[in-house]
This record gives sequence, structure tokens and C-alpha cells, in this order.
Amino acid sequence: MRKITILLPNLKEGGAEKMRLVLAKELAKTNQVEFLLLSKKGGLLNLVPEEIPVKTLNVIKFRNVFSLLISYIRKEEPDILLAAMWPLTVIASLATFLSFKKTICIVSEHGILSEQYSNKGIFKFFVFRASMAIAYRIAHKTVGVSKGVVEDIAYLSCISSKDIELIYNPAQSCNEFDFNCKDLGFAKDIPVIITVGRYTEVKNHFLLIEAFSLLRNKIKSKLYIVGDGELRDEYSELIKSLNLEQDVVLTGFVSDPTPYYVCADLFVLSSDSEGFGNVIVEAMSVGTPIVSTDCKSGPREILEDGKYGTLVPVDDPEALTQAMLEALQQKHDKEALKRRAADFSVDKIAKQYIGSFQ
Repeated sequence: MRKITILLPNLKEGGAEKMRLVLAKELAKTNQVEFLLLSKKGGLLNLVPEEIPVKTLNVIKFRNVFSLLISYIRKEEPDILLAAMWPLTVIASLATFLSFKKTICIVSEHGILSEQYSNKGIFKFFVFRASMAIAYRIAHKTVGVSKGVVEDIAYLSCISSKDIELIYNPAQSCNEFDFNCKDLGFAKDIPVIITVGRYTEVKNHFLLIEAFSLLRNKIKSKLYIVGDGELRDEYSELIKSLNLEQDVVLTGFVSDPTPYYVCADLFVLSSDSEGFGNVIVEAMSVGTPIVSTDCKSGPREILEDGKYGTLVPVDDPEALTQAMLEALQQKHDKEALKRRAADFSVDKIAKQYIGSFQ
């Protein structure tokens, strides 16, 4: 039985963290799996199964991680170290190399880093790229979670995209069983639109709220924004200014959004950019129709250029409104959506991560 250590800053309610939790549960069926966190905090901590230990390095600043991680690898000798998100990926790769142990280091990126770090200044951006160029050549495997992310890693690190493995995020299928949708506040005669994601700038829920206000002028409907985050107050102010207080619900953090996926008439993603877009697959797994912005880089790949859902330009409220209206008026092949979601099953993705090191 192999020992697999999953390295993360913490277990906050983010897409990469949730993906790692889903992956850990699958890997734990046949391996000894543990989480190693820089700090033991985050809303997902309570969702970690008892059989998966959660250890911590008890550090706040990344510069203090390097020596501690080398010591940890030398002492614990994990067979495989899975690290996600720069700069932790760089630190993990270098620490594994300098530990002089047989630990296999697999690093993965989950977003379009060239956009996230482009405004940090020329010197910092150069250091950022140089660190990737060095560390990702040392790592045993470098992973991008979509074609767009793979291309971005290749550009930043000057590594051929052929040497970067494309492994889509595992998206846990939602189990369809009877829910009382009224418990969620859903009304049978009113179409319900949902989105799921943290309240952050990149998710651009402002766009969705604005587009929904235009839709609300055309048909009676409700919008549920499932999640929480630092922009909650700003969302509330916008909702109030548009007189949508009776029509838009900010749910707060929900550990299991399955009932919302099952009961909704439409799922909408309004992001400015995505590394992948797990929530799209989760919604599709129960046959919920999809409308998404055509952002970098996951949605177009998941929806196969619009075959399994509607793609609209980024930051275009009128186009998003029209797409939502048409999606609510059309019939959808739910079974086709479920079959497409199965392409991203957890067991399939888990095998891709560690299959080459059997």
C-alpha cells in the first residue's frame, strides 16, 4: 500500500481544495492517504473522513515551508507527494529533490496563472516564471487541469506542452434522490437558476446578478448563489439597488450543494476565468442544463464547444440574459448531460494521477 501525501495551504472552500478532497477519498480506497496543510483551517476540514489524517506544518508564510517540508519528507518518506497551486508546487518540487528520498512529486496547477500574476511587476513576474521553469523540470509529473492551463504552464515555464500532462479535475457525481425542493425555498411554478462558487471577483457574480435583473423583467424566476466569501456585502448592495431582494438568495457556505443541483432548472457560470469548472460537471451529473461564459479555459472543453450547454461572451449581461431565457424555454437531453459528466468521474481521474507510477 502506497503512502500518498496531499500538500495544500489549507482546506478553505475553494475549487482546488474541494477537488483534492474528492481525490483523497478515492485514493484512500487502495492507498494510505494523508493531508499535509500549512495551517489547519478551512470549511472543508469537517468533510475529511476520519480514516484520512490531517497533519500541519504550522506555518503562515511560504518562505518558512521549504526546510520544514524537506524534514517532513525525510522523516515520513511518502511514496507520492501531490502538491497544488504555485508557489507551493515550486516548493514541493525543490524540497522533494533536495530530500534525496524516493518520493515521487506530482505538481498541478488549477488556474490561468499568467493572468493572476501579470500585474505583480516585471521583476516579480520574472522570478515567478523562473521558479516554474526550474521546479517543474525537476518534478516527476506536471499536471494542468485543462488544455488552457497546460498551455499557460508551458508558456510560463518554457516547457513543451507535450511534457505537461492534461488531467481534468475529478468532479464528484451528485446522487439523485428525492429532495423536498420546498425546503430550499423553491416554488414549483417558478423557474430556479443556481450558481455555485465563492464570492470572489473572478467568479463575477455581479454579471450574473445584473443579467438576472434583465431576465426578471421578462419572466418570473429566482436565483440562488450558493457559496460565501468576501464580496457578500457588495452582492447584497447590488441586489438591493436592483430591487431583487425577493428574487435572489445568497445561501452562505453549503457543504453539500447537491439538493440545489437536483432541484434547479438551470445552472449558470459567469466567471471571468476558470482553470476547469468542477461545478459545471457536478450540475451536469444530475442532468441540469448549463449556461456558461466562454472564459479561459475549462467551460468550452467541458461543454465540447457548446454541444452540452450554451457558451456566451465574458462580461456581456445581455447575451447571458438571452441565453438563460432560451435555456429555460428549451427541452434538454438530461441523459446526454449525465453521460458527459461521467467522463470526469473520480475513479477515472485518480487512476490518471498515479497510474504511471504503479
